[in-house]
Parts: sequence; structure tokens; C-alpha cells
Amino acid sequence: MVKFRYIVVILACLCLIGTIALAQVLLKSIPVTVNVVEGIKAIEVYSDSGLTQILDYIDLGDMGRGASYTSYFYIKNIGDESLNIDLTATGVNYWAVVSFGPTTPFFLSPGSSASCWIRLDVMQTAELVAKTFNMQVLEVQ
Repeated sequence: MVKFRYIVVILACLCLIGTIALAQVLLKSIPVTVNVVEGIKAIEVYSDSGLTQILDYIDLGDMGRGASYTSYFYIKNIGDESLNIDLTATGVNYWAVVSFGPTTPFFLSPGSSASCWIRLDVMQTAELVAKTFNMQVLEVQ
């Protein structure tokens, strides 16, 4: 009877350790969503190079601390005036570093489009909760 108790206690401890380890693995990712905010009525942002799929948000999925992710998108000037485009990110302070390409600001003539990218580098100290931030597409003078 004593051996049976030891076996049960050992199995219970192993299950507890396994549960804690699984929780640690599951909590090492951060769901990240980027909202696309068009600050200019004369542009559209697309997810595809054929410029057919309007892009409202970028789902970066689950990212771990220290992870990097790059997503590509396309911007088209649908107006009749040339634009200087700037890309900025708001809401990422203290948990990630965001960079864009091409170097901003960049020039878009009427009817032209540009291939762009956003890169997100999650800091090692990022809090493990869902993150959402805005990528703003603005015109600069």
C-alpha cells in the first residue's frame, strides 16, 4: 500500500510539472495584429501585387519574445496628384521596434504603386499579452 501511494504521488508530481511546462510554452507567444490606417483618401493599401485585395489589417500571428517578422503590402495612389507617403507606427512603445520599407517618405505619382514592407522586432522584455497597433499611411509635405 505504501508503494502504491508513492507511485500516485510521483505520477501527480509529474503531471503537475508537465502542466507547468506546457503553460510556459503556451505563454511564450504574443498574438499581434496591425491595423492599417489610411490618412489619405487618395491611396489604397493592398495585400497582393495585383492590387486586388484591399488590406485593412495585417495578422502577424503568434510571435515570441525576440522574434522578428516581415510582412509585405502595396500602396497605390488612386488620386490625380503626386503624393509623398510616410509610414508610421503608433502603439508599439516598450514592446517592439518597427521599421518600414522603402525608406520613408517616398514619392507616388498618380496611378502608380509601391511595394512596401513592415518589420516588427519583439523585445525580449515584451509583456505576454495580445498586441494591436496602428500602421498609419500619411502624406507629408
